Amino acid sequence: YDNNIIDSIDLLQPYGKDNPEPYLCFRNVNIKNVALIKDKHLRGDCLNDKKLAWIWFNAAEHKDLIAEKKVDILCRLRKNEWRSVVYNQLMVEDMRLAEEK
Repeated sequence: YDNNIIDSIDLLQPYGKDNPEPYLCFRNVNIKNVALIKDKHLRGDCLNDKKLAWIWFNAAEHKDLIAEKKVDILCRLRKNEWRSVVYNQLMVEDMRLAEEK
């Protein structure tokens, strides 16, 4: 999840009808620190080899299902800036509980 990956993905821009933004799938990811934002969005951290922040818009109803679980995530990888700090973040499109092996 380093900046080189995000910079490489950014080279595919501009996105549009004939060039859709790429989605990534991460499997068997540990979900931690799930928090509700403005009563309708979720945010938290993925913890595997590294810690990576994520946000999932309009997904409040999924909070109890995913909190402290292993999941598969469909997302876009972005750089986010908040209070002058730039960090990598997953923009979640969907999650599901990971299948046990």
